[in-house]
Amino acid sequence: MNVLLIPPYSIVFIIALAFFLTLITNIISKKKIDYEKMREYQKVIKEYTDLQKEFLRTGDKKLEKKLEKIKPKYKTAQSEITKMSFTPMVYTLIPIMIIFILLGGFYSEIPFVRLPFSLPYIMGYFHGRSAFGDDVLGYFGTYVLASFFFSTIIQKIMKTSPTQ
Repeated sequence: MNVLLIPPYSIVFIIALAFFLTLITNIISKKKIDYEKMREYQKVIKEYTDLQKEFLRTGDKKLEKKLEKIKPKYKTAQSEITKMSFTPMVYTLIPIMIIFILLGGFYSEIPFVRLPFSLPYIMGYFHGRSAFGDDVLGYFGTYVLASFFFSTIIQKIMKTSPTQ
């Protein structure tokens, strides 16, 4: 385990962890979310918001009546999408929190990546009382960046992106 505390092994471990957690989360999402229904709901929401923008721009009374007519459908679509989005979180939130609490004990004061620029407000928020500078990513920042990267790729491959 000590070898995982030393770069580059620590970085490889966190990136591999990001890949596997992202993959598992997407597999759960694929099993628990009906993406066809979700896309239908998104069309309803888009139609409503487009009509709303047009109404605000023109003030057309016909559009106002149409908005009132489809508002219940819009509200239902919004609540269903919210429900669908949170379903996978029920299965993944607690295990991921436990993993990061455990990782914090090992990696909290190990710098992972030095950025070529400073991010004072963002890094100040994430580092808390850490001795890291504003241009250093710790394990969590490295995980987040790797997770965003893998998430984009895995969602395209598995067709779990809500906007496909």
